Amino acid sequence: MSRVKWSLLYSFLQNYAGLGLSILATVVLARLLSPAETGLYSIAAAIINILQVFREFGTGPYIIQESELTPAKLGGVMSLSLGLGFSLCLVFLVLSTAIAGYFGEPRLILIVRLLSVNFLLVGVTSVSTAQLQRAMRFDALLRISLVQNVVHTAVSIALAACGYGALGMAWAALASSLATMAACAQCLGRSFWIRPSLNGWQAPLRFGAYACPGNLLAAMSVRLPDIVVGRLLGLEMAGLFSRGNGLVSLFEQAVMRGIIPVAESALAERRRQGGDITNDFVVTLRYLTVVAWPCLAMMSYLAAPIILLAFGSVWLPAVPVAQILCGSAGFVVLNTASISLMVASGAARRFLAQQALSVTVLVGALVLGSRLGLAGAAWGVAAWSCMLAVLSLHHACTILRVRLVVLLRPLGSGLLVTGLTMIPTVLIGARLQATPILIAELALPAAAAWLAALFLLRHPLAPELVRLAQSVRARL
Repeated sequence: MSRVKWSLLYSFLQNYAGLGLSILATVVLARLLSPAETGLYSIAAAIINILQVFREFGTGPYIIQESELTPAKLGGVMSLSLGLGFSLCLVFLVLSTAIAGYFGEPRLILIVRLLSVNFLLVGVTSVSTAQLQRAMRFDALLRISLVQNVVHTAVSIALAACGYGALGMAWAALASSLATMAACAQCLGRSFWIRPSLNGWQAPLRFGAYACPGNLLAAMSVRLPDIVVGRLLGLEMAGLFSRGNGLVSLFEQAVMRGIIPVAESALAERRRQGGDITNDFVVTLRYLTVVAWPCLAMMSYLAAPIILLAFGSVWLPAVPVAQILCGSAGFVVLNTASISLMVASGAARRFLAQQALSVTVLVGALVLGSRLGLAGAAWGVAAWSCMLAVLSLHHACTILRVRLVVLLRPLGSGLLVTGLTMIPTVLIGARLQATPILIAELALPAAAAWLAALFLLRHPLAPELVRLAQSVRARL
């Protein structure tokens, strides 16, 4: 099996292992920590995490896409990463008392100071993980992720059980960062020790000047719907909208986070080798849509039983919002694929321009849609996602220098597979009650219909799945 396919397998294992351990920690800590302790840590973590976008400054994407990553350039990236990490660490060490005073909670002083040290540690490990992603060593990234998540889960639960409260979670974050650094050093060997250089920092600085604000705008677009809906429709409506959007977040964690890192690395590697990435991007679209679109269609159809099972009957008014947003996410998939192409081709300026226009249109769509209520806000997001899909395909055509029809052609197979998957699923589901049990009752028929559609349409993913199963069985 090719390296790309094994990379996908390792990436999904990394994603699901992290998600499983995160759920375990959340369930256990919910019984060990009071809401006040959880909220105390969340305040400090939220402030730190927002500024991690500035600390990263696009250094990871720069390493992945750079055609000639010389030792001088790598040293320049390390200098930039450490310099930003040290600066932010110093700022928060100084401001920790002021932050604690603003929230009226003296315990925040030590929590903020502990978390601020992560700026330095992540400054080193982010360069290491970007090197591994560039080399498509997703098996090493899987091991590093397992070490990080196991240490964080074990330390946070142990300290919470010992009564450390929010401070224990801060120590767990610091312990997991140290464990990640040790795992990176073990995986990279001598390549881990990069000497900072003042000669090669200009190129990553120029790249980051566009990538960093682009990433910040992308992060804003995720949070804007909750903010705008809460401001215009009230906190209750914002809560319902957030719960409806929870299905889309689940899809992103379960599917997209396993695919996109591998797609970015594979496209960047082909570009560095001087190859034509057009065919690779078309293949990415062909494979991505036959996986993502049927998943989203199923989640939209099962929105009621999923929300009932996960959140309870009080959240059932969020079902229409969830169904609309699942449809909207189908268009966002195309944007995500386009961003992976921009990262691989080093088009940071184009990425920033797209995100700036995207956020502007999203705000307008939400404001106009909110006048029609909660469902109107969701339809506003759907309209924005349609625009974003068109814009993303336009940028992809410009980068690849191809006509739009070249990128539209592979989308047809995604639509056909989705339709053939949903027709029998809906016919069976129509005879059953919309209870949480419906999820289990339709899982097998939907999976069988999806596989049958792949083989019926002779989609290239069908024989790949057969070979994957054979390879895994042979290794076992």
